[in-house]
Amino acid sequence: MMRFAGIIAAAAVFVCVPANAVAQESGTSAPKGEPPAGVHDQDRPLEVVVRGRRPGTRGTTVEKIDRTMLDRLGGTSVSEALDRLPSMTSGFSARGERILSLRGFDQRQILVTIDGVPIQVPYDGQLDLGKFPLGLVDHITVVKGAGSLLYGPNGLGGAIDIATRRPGEGPSVVLSTETAPLHSQRASAVGTARKGPIAVLAGAAFDNQLYFPMSGAFSPTYNEDGGRRENSDRRSLTAMGKAAWDADAHNQVVASAWHLDGRFGVPPGVYDLTRKFWRWTDWYVDSCAVAHGYRDSRFAIDETLYYSLVGNTLDIYDNASYSTQLLPASGTSTYADRTLGGNARLSYRFACGEDGCVTARGWFGGKKDWHRSQSASVAPWIEVGTTTLTGAAQLDGPLGKRVQWLAGTQVDAELPGRGPLAGQPDRAVALGPMAALTWQPAEPIDVTASVARRTRFPTLKERFSSAFGNLEPNPTLAAEHATNLALDGSWRVMRKLRLDAGVFDSEVRALVIKVPLDAQTQQWQNAGRARFYGVEALLRASPARWLELWAGWAALHARRLDQPTPANMIAYKPGQKATVAVTVFPVSDVALTLVGRYVGSQDFQNFDTSRWGMLGGYRMLDARLDVRAVDGLRVWVRGTNLTDANVMSEYSFPEHGRELFAGMSLAWPDWDDDETSRGWL
Repeated sequence: MMRFAGIIAAAAVFVCVPANAVAQESGTSAPKGEPPAGVHDQDRPLEVVVRGRRPGTRGTTVEKIDRTMLDRLGGTSVSEALDRLPSMTSGFSARGERILSLRGFDQRQILVTIDGVPIQVPYDGQLDLGKFPLGLVDHITVVKGAGSLLYGPNGLGGAIDIATRRPGEGPSVVLSTETAPLHSQRASAVGTARKGPIAVLAGAAFDNQLYFPMSGAFSPTYNEDGGRRENSDRRSLTAMGKAAWDADAHNQVVASAWHLDGRFGVPPGVYDLTRKFWRWTDWYVDSCAVAHGYRDSRFAIDETLYYSLVGNTLDIYDNASYSTQLLPASGTSTYADRTLGGNARLSYRFACGEDGCVTARGWFGGKKDWHRSQSASVAPWIEVGTTTLTGAAQLDGPLGKRVQWLAGTQVDAELPGRGPLAGQPDRAVALGPMAALTWQPAEPIDVTASVARRTRFPTLKERFSSAFGNLEPNPTLAAEHATNLALDGSWRVMRKLRLDAGVFDSEVRALVIKVPLDAQTQQWQNAGRARFYGVEALLRASPARWLELWAGWAALHARRLDQPTPANMIAYKPGQKATVAVTVFPVSDVALTLVGRYVGSQDFQNFDTSRWGMLGGYRMLDARLDVRAVDGLRVWVRGTNLTDANVMSEYSFPEHGRELFAGMSLAWPDWDDDETSRGWL
């Protein structure tokens, strides 16, 4: 914990949040002069400038989950909250991580940022968001498919931005705690203050899970006897600090630092032929950033520098006692990754007329990733690295009173470092054009068509990992490319009824997937082409003061194009998913929410045999009862998987059975006099 103490001490002196803060979203129709869908949120340089006219609707392309929605949908981590969305799925992996998928794209193909700063494990290109607690999160924004170019590199299939609390805003103190008796406890605390132009914030969250319960319908296997899930304990401590200085009406300097440190068990696969006895005995992320932003009526620019450390220690034991490491297959694997990067964004409005202005935008950035690992205590250290550079230019503006247009392009370049193996990837440059057109046939209706070409360079893991002898490295692995098309519409039927719908089609070339070489060995290869297409629809309604409804449904068809049926399957892409949430306010200061989820069947490939199979669809029901006891004090009880369904979102790794939680939160001063009635709209 010495590293943790140092981070907190540093954060208390000088902490910053990046300039790439995501602005508020609204369901109002697009005002004149606003750019087409997908460019609003990321065009706000700093928190101090996000206020003002809110952006227009954009169908299903951009979705924001605010604090109220996070609470009502349930879940205890970022990944669990996102798993409630129809367009996203997640499941436990063999490493005990909960990894997301968005409209068919894996998390390594999605750009993930926290307060605008890219955050991932440099080695494998993704971060287990199941370890990031919701207690410090203000809202989450999801950009799907053909999103704006201005988010940065490697967002092949979209982007996720996690926005934490802003300094100087909201209640001065928020304390929250929740427990599932006997097996799970969590708590968080956030404090903020403002003195003139200076605002500060500090927060911490603690999570302690002794185990999670299995479904009562689970049938014991040789690896799992049911009841308490084997080796499923988790303990983590997260802390963050922020400071903001409003130098004048146009300039702001912001700083932030956050730290996550924990220990996590890795539950064994219940059907795995070879049982693994793994534990993350140390897992941490340290990140800090400093930023400056300037904005006036026509020109805006923000610059951000960031540095992050991601590391872990994976201990492999001999047996279920997790106490000895004597056999040849046991040992300790250590990762120590670093990322240093920065970016600058700018925008300039010109040619202004009655219908709005033309806006020129640019995004320029780069980052250097280092990976250093040791597969065993007696093995040599391996060091690899890569540098990614990105430049983007974009123009958008009005075309009459009812049409908005956008055109731009992005250039990505990779400069690989030397690796430990013979054969190295070449330097690569990729071009990513984009265009969008938004039509507003009537005041409450928006229709947007967009197309974008995106590139993702392979991760260091995909090129160099041997996975303890189960993978054959492929250092010359090339980049994969995706062409994303989308048609989205939004219709605010009336003030309390909104319908969003969209169709999407993505074609991936040079797709990077695992290809079996023999019964026990696989290799990441540019195996061919794939196509993900489907439809998504959302409904938000409040037909009465005592009733609110949020419903979403998505259908996805994901197949490889280079293989005939049935060899064209892609694992863990459910054919459809639906979520329905109903909130009832029976009396003042009381809210009852029911959340039903349905996930359709999905193909999978057995790791032990390489044979394909199918996981059947499943249904789950959650509920939450919120009561405002007194001003500033809320108490709640909630249950997840109330039907105790035996769910397996990834083969051999079952989900939680029925769980019941009780919690409370105290906010001072009471920030929202009508908090329990803030709805999906």
